[in-house]
Amino acid sequence: MAKMKVFEIIADSSLSGAPLHLWTLLKKIDKSQFSITLICPCGWLADEAEKLGIITVKIPFKGFTDYSSIAKLKKEIERLNPDIIHLHGIRAGWLGVLAARRLKNRIIYTEHLYTKTYHLESRLREWAQLRGLSYILKNVRTILTPSNAVKEFLADKFGINKRKIIVVYNGLEDVQIDRIKEEEKIGFIGSLNIQKGVDDLTKAFSRVKKAHPEISLEIIGDGPLKRELKEKARKISNKIYFLGTKKDFWKYINRWKMVIMPSHSESFGQTALGAAILRKPVVATDVGGLPEVVKDHKTGLLVKACNPKSLAQAINYLLEHENEAKEMGERGRLRYEKLFTAEKMVNRTEEIYQRLGVYEFNKI
Repeated sequence: MAKMKVFEIIADSSLSGAPLHLWTLLKKIDKSQFSITLICPCGWLADEAEKLGIITVKIPFKGFTDYSSIAKLKKEIERLNPDIIHLHGIRAGWLGVLAARRLKNRIIYTEHLYTKTYHLESRLREWAQLRGLSYILKNVRTILTPSNAVKEFLADKFGINKRKIIVVYNGLEDVQIDRIKEEEKIGFIGSLNIQKGVDDLTKAFSRVKKAHPEISLEIIGDGPLKRELKEKARKISNKIYFLGTKKDFWKYINRWKMVIMPSHSESFGQTALGAAILRKPVVATDVGGLPEVVKDHKTGLLVKACNPKSLAQAINYLLEHENEAKEMGERGRLRYEKLFTAEKMVNRTEEIYQRLGVYEFNKI
């Protein structure tokens, strides 16, 4: 039987949530059944995909009116005639739907960001994105989401039939790394933008250092708020370190006592999986998909968003109850193995591709 031809299309190639999810899929998908073409801008994802031997077409996807990218994408679709077109994120979704508007029944769309708590600084830009998202959702065959939080938002906000929306939890590949003695450090990994709540974390750390002056905070990531956050952090403590983007982030998690996720919005929370893999407890906010990943008082602690005092209290609690923190980390590892492995995510995605492919072939 011929391989099913799948286009994976994303407008972001950075080392961040959605591209990392897609990289895991590209790495693990059954190459004997699926012929994959990745279409994305230049960047980390494109480079890593090429190392895997994935056919990679680089298109910039500069914006929602990037007609040049639409034309290039349409040309690739007409040239290779894929069986499945999988669009990731609003920009790729918008441009992809416009390029493949006659192939609606072959299109899958994954929404990686929006929940009821996700907002942009510019409400006008948010309004425009939501209008675009509405158009995308009505012009694709199937919608995938990384959590029930995203599914419920899309169904309620846009009146989408829930049977059209399938939850596929993100998964991460296990890592083989020798466990080391923890250092007096806690850490954060993520984009330095308004949604990730790093400002709340630095404010919380000003309380943590009073009770635990030996503790330092390491922040991994980059983003538009980096300079502002660094300036504020200098006034709080000389033990807050901004490390930039790190491809070897595993070695940092390995030495931390816990991982902090002070998000204002989170569709899933892959960083929590990284913590679980290395048996680290998580202090996270109870927003979006995080409560589906982090179980309060079992694999970590959940607190209200935008509340540095509560965040500090949770961090201090785990620092002062080390045995309980270690038990949470162990339970997080078991939960990862049960629900969130890369294999489970990829197998579920393959099933959806095959089901959609059968629909198309039968229709023909």
